[in-house]
Amino acid sequence: MVIVRFDPAQTSAEAIVQAAKAALETDPFNSRPVAVTLEYGTVEAPPALAPIVRFTATDLWIRPLATDTLRLNTELFGCGTCSHQVIEALQQAPGVIEARAEQSAGGPAVLVTYDPVATTPEQLGEIARQALEGDPFLPVSVAVHVIAGP
Repeated sequence: MVIVRFDPAQTSAEAIVQAAKAALETDPFNSRPVAVTLEYGTVEAPPALAPIVRFTATDLWIRPLATDTLRLNTELFGCGTCSHQVIEALQQAPGVIEARAEQSAGGPAVLVTYDPVATTPEQLGEIARQALEGDPFLPVSVAVHVIAGP
């Protein structure tokens, strides 16, 4: 079972199902057609699954690139949902001009441009931490580390 959270203003459940089916059918080791079923229901954390131990605690690294730009990295950004949650939270934060995903040499990251008069790297790290720890499907504890300036 796969649970997908999405914005209905951006796409439909049917489009997600068709994209999943198309992606699954590109497996070079399995040429058989794939059946994908759409089931509507209330989204709740499945009680039968234990948390992935590797992700019960993780680090969030904040590296200033300039006086008004930060790069945030964590292994959780390999999950598109995690990076999206952080980007949404940061975009709502006072002083944030832009927050967007980027692919860096160290893996997926979030790049943040902000007004240093209105907020600090530490405050933005706290917002990102709360967004990651607030995911009901991934109970995780996040340690935030701000690396010295550029």
